[in-house]
Amino acid sequence: MARLLNYGEGFIRAAAADIWLSVDRTGDEDILRKLNADGHPAVASAMLDGAVRGWGTLPQSRKSRLIDIIGAQAAEPAAAAAMMPNLIRFDRVEYSGPGRAWDLFAGVMPIALDALPAGAEFTEARLFNVVMESRSKIAPELLVRICDSWLHWLEKVTEEGLVPDDFTLGFADLLLDATRGKPEMREGRLARALSLRGSTAPYAIIGDIVDHWDVLTDAERNLVVNMLGAARPDAIWLKASVLTSPDVPKDLEQLLLPIGPALDGPALVLVTGLADDLLAACVQAYTGQPPRLWNRAHRGAEVWQPVVDLIVRQPRHPLFGIVWEAISGGGEGDLVRQIILDCGRSDAELFLDLLLRHKLSRVGDFMPKAWAAVLDQAPDRETRTEWLCRALIYSTAILDDLTDFDLWLLNKDDQRIALHFLEPDIESVMAANEISDGHEPHSGMNRLLEQFKKEPPRLHGTYGQIQRIVRQEIGDDHPLHEALEAWRLRSLKLAEALKTHLLGDRKPAEPEGWIAP
Repeated sequence: MARLLNYGEGFIRAAAADIWLSVDRTGDEDILRKLNADGHPAVASAMLDGAVRGWGTLPQSRKSRLIDIIGAQAAEPAAAAAMMPNLIRFDRVEYSGPGRAWDLFAGVMPIALDALPAGAEFTEARLFNVVMESRSKIAPELLVRICDSWLHWLEKVTEEGLVPDDFTLGFADLLLDATRGKPEMREGRLARALSLRGSTAPYAIIGDIVDHWDVLTDAERNLVVNMLGAARPDAIWLKASVLTSPDVPKDLEQLLLPIGPALDGPALVLVTGLADDLLAACVQAYTGQPPRLWNRAHRGAEVWQPVVDLIVRQPRHPLFGIVWEAISGGGEGDLVRQIILDCGRSDAELFLDLLLRHKLSRVGDFMPKAWAAVLDQAPDRETRTEWLCRALIYSTAILDDLTDFDLWLLNKDDQRIALHFLEPDIESVMAANEISDGHEPHSGMNRLLEQFKKEPPRLHGTYGQIQRIVRQEIGDDHPLHEALEAWRLRSLKLAEALKTHLLGDRKPAEPEGWIAP
């Protein structure tokens, strides 16, 4: 073993370390010292893996020694980053086995989190889950130690300007749960958490803290109240995070809402009674618009979904665009159809434009019943045709190929108009079939080329369809394939230009007043 640990290649030493620590041994202090002195991250990770595999067979003295050695390795940033992908798998039986080495986890995880570089890559959701699973397996003080190190890592993350994942911000929820009835164990930690740099962390954490309002001390409650009243650029978003929590404490509701509106009252009173900026922030927080707010969206649905349902039926409301994006983005065609019908004929053209914008911003998601509801509200056939043609101008961006056609339009007359508009595609496919039949391939080729000179297909998928049809007859090296590919790329470029023309530059904006990160 000593010879193997002298090899220059880290992967050889790592394999040796894994095997050695997976079995109970005695009289190997020299080997353990060598492993303890090895600075290669792969060796550190292999030591953890080996110990986990043999943990159930080891006496307590050996376990304590290995916790010390592996913990010392985890104190190095590179080793911590190498270990983390497996430290967050201790809740998985396929990694840690039926015995689950939770004492090893409790000894190593806080050290690794303390040393972990801010930009280390791992699955954040698994960190939250493994610590949550450990609550019933390790002592509360050990869990608090993990949360301490977790918070220290978050301080590094935010100080470096990185945006923490919502799962990594969930430590406050775990800390409050672990210290229920023992607030002295978490003293000062919530203040540190709410002091994390930027808006992302306080926005998420204050919402989690409010969910545990009944276990907070007076000092902790005052901390929250003072933060909500602070003159911060993002103060309105912190208030929205609290007001969209699943169960808002009455004293915070009274603090944040004016006299009159109540969270358990009618949606109309909230819409008309809240200050414009607070209503907007709460609606945006609930719907997750802009995307920065998405991870905390749809909390407090009992209160805020009726508000959204009310506003989306008021197209002149300042927040209509936000709630329309949220509801149409769900792709529930029946719901969108009902909203269109509820708003009535006077807003039909508005919804025509909105449906067109919605379709151009997505793949699939045709919502044919919603389109039918709009077109059915045209006062006459001439107007209906004009409305349909407005959409058909963008058919290159709406449809991939002719097979998408039935997914979009339900009315037979509408389909006939659309088919006439897509005649270049239909004629080109028919010419390709004539080539493929083999009876008159030259005639079919001439017909195809004439159609391309007259008007090429509008849909990029038509070019691929033609290639598939004619391939057996003309072979893969025929120059027609190269020409078809050039036309296909041109069609795709046109589709993107049409999207840009209608939608503009849709880069998501940050919430107003949001502090980076």
